[in-house]
Amino acid sequence: MLEIRHEDIMFDEDRSDMEAIEKKIASMQSENLNAFEEQLPDLDRDTIHDEVTVMMQDASKEDLIKIAKILIKAERRGL
Repeated sequence: MLEIRHEDIMFDEDRSDMEAIEKKIASMQSENLNAFEEQLPDLDRDTIHDEVTVMMQDASKEDLIKIAKILIKAERRGL
């Protein structure tokens, strides 16, 4: 006979709750990014700089390389 323990049921409920929370967080982050992108033309340089700096803290090495290449191109245009 299969024994079902209360701890197993709670784990499944907790995992389901955590998955729902993670989905909600991801959805909110996506909404925030969309709002930031839409507001870019209206934001001042310092605000954009601060937000981009925060975003780069979590960026992967590959993404940082892409960002660096974009900035290098921008610098070269200014020469």
